[in-house]
Amino acid sequence: KNTTLVATLVDYDVPVTLANELADLIKPVFDLRKMRAGNLFRLEKEPDATLRAFEYKIDDESVLKVQKDADSYAARVEKLELETRETLVTAEIDTSLYSALDGQPKSEYLVSEVAGIFAWDLDFNTEIQSGDKIRLIVDQQFHDGEFVKYGKIRAAELINAGRTFRAYLF
Repeated sequence: KNTTLVATLVDYDVPVTLANELADLIKPVFDLRKMRAGNLFRLEKEPDATLRAFEYKIDDESVLKVQKDADSYAARVEKLELETRETLVTAEIDTSLYSALDGQPKSEYLVSEVAGIFAWDLDFNTEIQSGDKIRLIVDQQFHDGEFVKYGKIRAAELINAGRTFRAYLF
């Protein structure tokens, strides 16, 4: 936080001239001002400590890669290849939709989407009751076997006070 790419690279024993060269190389493919504190990065070095590669995770779907070719470095942004799996998510509501889906990864997305799907049918602030049920068929996206994000909700069912509401992606 409150640092630059060059300063961070120098902190990891990358010579300042090379760090500046890499920053200049990256600028045409990625705006360095969009780097965020907390995003993961990886440095790969040769046995003689020269930099072989630098990777920075831009977001859930893309990574900035700088790699050394014969005598020079090349920078590019790559989209991650995501595998999509259709998954069934079920939950029983005790106090709120948010608490019911809290055990799911990145649950805030599911809560927002479900609330949007059924917004015309019921008020989630006043009409949700303990014992209501939610079932979703949703696309989950993975990279190298690790969950990355949700895709589209294909179907949703909400049972509220004995009434069943259903929605399907069309």
